[in-house]
Amino acid sequence: MNSTTPTLGIGVEYDTTTTASTGDKYVYRINSIDLGIVERPRQEIGILKRINTMKVTLANGQVITDISIDENGNITGEKGDLIYMGPSETTIPKNGFVRLEMDNELIQGARVELTYRIVVTNNSELDYLSQDFYNYGIQGGEVVTITPKSIIDYLDNEWAFDAANNSIWQTKTLDDIKNDDRIDEQVYNNPSSTIEQKIILETNALENVKLKPNDSEQITLNVSKILTNSDEIELDNETEIIEIEKTGGSDLTSTPGNYIPGTGKTESDDDMAETVIITPATGSNYNFIIPVAIGVALLVILGVGVILIKKKALGNNKE
Repeated sequence: MNSTTPTLGIGVEYDTTTTASTGDKYVYRINSIDLGIVERPRQEIGILKRINTMKVTLANGQVITDISIDENGNITGEKGDLIYMGPSETTIPKNGFVRLEMDNELIQGARVELTYRIVVTNNSELDYLSQDFYNYGIQGGEVVTITPKSIIDYLDNEWAFDAANNSIWQTKTLDDIKNDDRIDEQVYNNPSSTIEQKIILETNALENVKLKPNDSEQITLNVSKILTNSDEIELDNETEIIEIEKTGGSDLTSTPGNYIPGTGKTESDDDMAETVIITPATGSNYNFIIPVAIGVALLVILGVGVILIKKKALGNNKE
């Protein structure tokens, strides 16, 4: 885009109202000039990934947790022994967590079902494909839009992914990623990358959606897991926009396709959902009663045996 001004008369040989001498420098002071827009509106695409629903069903069919979490972190439904902390700089981990405590005897065979909510938002400043907008600041014409053509998801491989419940998602292999020009090689070559411990998914569900500034669009991802032991488990899920299409405007403030799995959120076009933690109950646990009782009984039997042996020995000595 080009911008021009009327011809300006500037004094060169003589002092005028638009020039001044400062020490050994001669400075031109040209007043009352407005060159219009000096910086193009900033373009930014953002992605947000959060847990939307969580359901836990025991092996006998009993549902102990069935909740929904809204965009403000408010929980509705049956919580059970569940604790939720949203993302925060003071939270450990910073991406937040959902923590569920279960009795040891209930963990085996329990099924966890989770729905992730992924929201893509055009956080750009308003921009127009219009000469009048840049020359005179007149708003009007076609608005610059951003399309999130492809989103990739790095799912913890301890989760189970069912394609039948996720029709918009397709699985990818590590070789697919290495041969994809949209993906920076640091994603899989960086020593900090955990990509080999991930189920890699991709969706093009929003490839025809043109987002204007402040517009959002949402998709979901459904996963599950059968619990098989009483050890604490921690499950993560990360996502990134790897391909966008813009109708104009300035460069994006982020770089699609450069997120390194396992490193946490770094730019607006990537995000990490809350960590899911399932752990044996840390409250009162009376499972210790049986082994303690057995131990006490053995000590009593041993003590009685020692007494009887001593009595018999003393009796033999008297004879």
